[in-house]
Amino acid sequence: MREKDFVGVPKRLLGSVCAFFGLTALLSLCVPGYRAPLFITSILGFLAVALSYYMTLWVMAKSDGTDKMYEVTTAVRKGAEGFFKTQYGTIFRMSLIVAVVLFVGYLFRGGHNDDDVDEIAVSTMALVVAFSFLFGALFSALAGYIGLFICVRANARVAAAAKVSFQETMQIAMVSGAIPALVVVGLVVSGIIFLFSVLHVFFGDDDLHPQQVPLLMVGFGFGASFVALFAQLGGGIFTKAADVGADLVGKVEAGLDEDDPRNPAVVADLVGDNVGDCAGRGADLFESISAEIIAAMVLGGSIAHKAGLPPSGFILFPVLIHGFDLVVSAAGLAFAFNLPASTYNAKHPLGILKSGYLCAIALAAVGFFIACRSLLHFEQAPGAYLNFFYCGLLGMIAAVLTVYITQYYTDYIFRPVKDIAKASVSGHAMNVRLQNLVF
Repeated sequence: MREKDFVGVPKRLLGSVCAFFGLTALLSLCVPGYRAPLFITSILGFLAVALSYYMTLWVMAKSDGTDKMYEVTTAVRKGAEGFFKTQYGTIFRMSLIVAVVLFVGYLFRGGHNDDDVDEIAVSTMALVVAFSFLFGALFSALAGYIGLFICVRANARVAAAAKVSFQETMQIAMVSGAIPALVVVGLVVSGIIFLFSVLHVFFGDDDLHPQQVPLLMVGFGFGASFVALFAQLGGGIFTKAADVGADLVGKVEAGLDEDDPRNPAVVADLVGDNVGDCAGRGADLFESISAEIIAAMVLGGSIAHKAGLPPSGFILFPVLIHGFDLVVSAAGLAFAFNLPASTYNAKHPLGILKSGYLCAIALAAVGFFIACRSLLHFEQAPGAYLNFFYCGLLGMIAAVLTVYITQYYTDYIFRPVKDIAKASVSGHAMNVRLQNLVF
């Protein structure tokens, strides 16, 4: 008898999530001069997580396939969840050790630099860094778990939809991929806003200048990086070892086909794919975005201080930008999801994904201009915000060009891949030489 792989989210967990976002929004209103951007971004983070919850219910309501499909996906799901529990249990214990090391290191460190936070006691600084490290590690692990939870369950539903129609397959796959993406960015901005607001409330009035508050948050990014590093390495090494074992034993010795589910090493390989590529990638994206935001906040505060400008706009600009990311990403998903049936009937997945991507890019340009005009416009330099906007626009153009250049060299409809396919007929030597020339 089948057991359900999803029975809903516990009400206590939902209540805890709502309480955290509510507390974050309230704390954001306690930061003078920063209230509007912080509050708006915290609300956007909550709406992104709420949308992810709704999309999760939609995906989980789909069929999870036949009994044979259920047997394979259940083995992969249980293996991945067991691996995750073991791996992240070890990472958690190591995080505690590193937090203690950070606390002791800051406690006994030497003198401060001129730009450092001299106004805070050394013991307080050590405690703040250790806490922010654990806070970032916790959120990074949570991002990884959500990615794994969705992926191991969505796999069966996407495979089952492939027996029905291409359109339904693409829609379930896109929504399933968007869930962890929205949650990761929502957790990043909400976690940073919560930490920034708490630190500003405790230290921002008399002890520190506003541009110094982000300096206390560096532990958040390091904690996220610590978890992501071991999550990616552990899952990657495991899946590569299982993949090689599956090929050597299953294909060479037993004569089984590639990815034959009768080969236990194949199941282990799929477990590693889910742990490394889903959980590890979620944690990796979390640490990349959080480190990027905090670094930009520190740099922005320093620039504002040196230029004699109000620091609030420079500090909050990266946070608000990633809040807008949630809006444009959701809009791009909705655009791709609701494309006409004729577009889906063409059965060109990358074309569908690019449609949503280009929609998101167009809206991102508008949002980026609004953020620049709202936070980076000053009477001392009324046209400076346009320079920031042009830099961002250049980055967006580079991102679009990267997509099209990559597609040209890797899509089977273009000449490079076709030439490699033709060269393969002539033998390994020609194939290798042509690949070296092309790539």
